[in-house]
Amino acid sequence: MTKSRQPFVRSMTFKAFVEALEVLPREKRQAIFRAVPFDTFRGLSISGPMAWSRMESLAALADVAHRELGPDGFRRFWLRGTERSLRAPPMIDAVQRAMHLFRGATKPVLESAPYFLDLVSHRSGKLTVIDGDRPDCSVLRMSGVPDLFVQSEGYREGWRHAFNFILSVCDAHGNVRVEVDASLGQLDYICNWSELKRGPK
Repeated sequence: MTKSRQPFVRSMTFKAFVEALEVLPREKRQAIFRAVPFDTFRGLSISGPMAWSRMESLAALADVAHRELGPDGFRRFWLRGTERSLRAPPMIDAVQRAMHLFRGATKPVLESAPYFLDLVSHRSGKLTVIDGDRPDCSVLRMSGVPDLFVQSEGYREGWRHAFNFILSVCDAHGNVRVEVDASLGQLDYICNWSELKRGPK
């Protein structure tokens, strides 16, 4: 992958996941730091929140964490990182505006996901939201995803947990599964949910 076509992620997002490692048991945290490539965190500590870091480094961290923590441990870790990343400025302002505008309704909040992906990543693929086969189902399609990330189990599972986190923020019970088409560089995240009844505001 040439440097000019390299995918990037905002440093504030990458830092959120590095910070999420801090609550892990010491031996797990050390095992992850030992296993990631030596240059994974290069320059991260001095970069500003809107600077770009290599998406490849975040995928490497995701793969190692998935292997070291197992599925359940990885899910908890990735949800912590996702929450931290969405609470960091300026993301928190955009999230609050979307929740207020759509009154927390799941479908329109999911439909705003491409905007948030464009805020935090560059050249990592295009996200399109497609209506599912029911009103309470949407397909979040990532197309043009570099092969490195299509093959990365940590990267694929990380996005699945992130979209599950969106469902929980909307007070919706649901689940997300991913279907992979490696030949097209495509990841389909099928989101199914049921809305919880809200009281009058």
